[in-house]
Amino acid sequence: MRFYSRPGCAADDGALDENGKPTLDGTGYEESPTGKSDGLNGRRGPNASFDDGPTEVWNVTRDWGDTHSEAGLAWGANSGLSWDEKFSAWVDSLEKSGDDTFVLTTPYNRSFEAPDLECAETAMFLRITFASWYELPFFMEASNAGKRIYFGHMGIITDDGTAWGRMPNFNSRYPDYSSQAASVTTDPSSWPQDESLRSRKIGGSAGDGQTAFDDAHAGTYFDEIYLNKRVGYFLTIQLAFLGSMNLADSANTFNLKPAAFQPGDFLIERFDHTGIGHTIVIKEVRELETTIEIDGVDVAQREAEVISGSMPRRQGDWEGASGRTSCSQNMQLSTSTAQSTTNSSRDKTYSKTSCLSSTQESAWKHCSQKLRATASGFVTTPRAVRLESDARPSSRQYTKPVQTLV
Repeated sequence: MRFYSRPGCAADDGALDENGKPTLDGTGYEESPTGKSDGLNGRRGPNASFDDGPTEVWNVTRDWGDTHSEAGLAWGANSGLSWDEKFSAWVDSLEKSGDDTFVLTTPYNRSFEAPDLECAETAMFLRITFASWYELPFFMEASNAGKRIYFGHMGIITDDGTAWGRMPNFNSRYPDYSSQAASVTTDPSSWPQDESLRSRKIGGSAGDGQTAFDDAHAGTYFDEIYLNKRVGYFLTIQLAFLGSMNLADSANTFNLKPAAFQPGDFLIERFDHTGIGHTIVIKEVRELETTIEIDGVDVAQREAEVISGSMPRRQGDWEGASGRTSCSQNMQLSTSTAQSTTNSSRDKTYSKTSCLSSTQESAWKHCSQKLRATASGFVTTPRAVRLESDARPSSRQYTKPVQTLV
């Protein structure tokens, strides 16, 4: 299924700069004729050789499927968890503040109430934040005037690796204080501030006042959680240009069966190919002892608590499982193909897998709200999902990098 933005939202390439607020077109990437089946041959992404250039936002030193022995925000030493699993553990660990939002923890012994964001922005913010802190790959794709546009750790670039329009060269323009991580963790008063970033708002006319910082702009929030200030500048642009239609794009996300979704995954409600939708982040997941009979078969159930932003922007709203998120495991969310970039000299592959789409009537009618789209992961790992399995696949499933397509 194709997803498109509202007609006329995207500006001409020559008129674009970091202060704009167009919603970019979808990629137009088609899923396979047999549905969202998986394979090793996916959509070609940006070349990994574009890393380390002037547009780079953060350096990539790890892959999502890697395991490392050090303890972290929500895992102990020698946990054996991949970074994808650690991301889920972190989202699951975020504690409630008051009755209806969460507290964001950071690797620097600093915690703040949730940022005020739109719904799709909340999903993107969580993944980008974790990826930048731990030097993991991330990118999303959109299009403008027929050109492929990438937003990610390598910056905001076109298919040839150059900056799109008048987007900044993040690496050479903005500071990175990551080398001070140890000192700021022990001495919070030494946290470096970027006054220019603190004055930045998310592009567009909508307000972005942050409840956690007395209604200051989003740039202030980002300045308080990123030592690498480039990430904050990047987010003020990424969140302006991309929305739920881009999350729903087959080039950016992949489908999961409900038996496989984990904290950090999300649901998307879409009502048409155009216009806005609603994105709901999975916060916590529980297996239920009850079953439901569907087509003569007793099917196990799970329930999830969720968080979501909204328009106008708000702190992530934490909703309990008594609402719309209790779904039967037979809601068939088919799997998908991997999008990848490969740099053979470093033997590194960045991958995304494709999209979520509406499920069959017999599947989604058993949710307490009729979700027009399905549970989706939002990952950039070098792997493809096994079509026959309900389980989340191991990133070690394939030992060779996914081949870049021409």
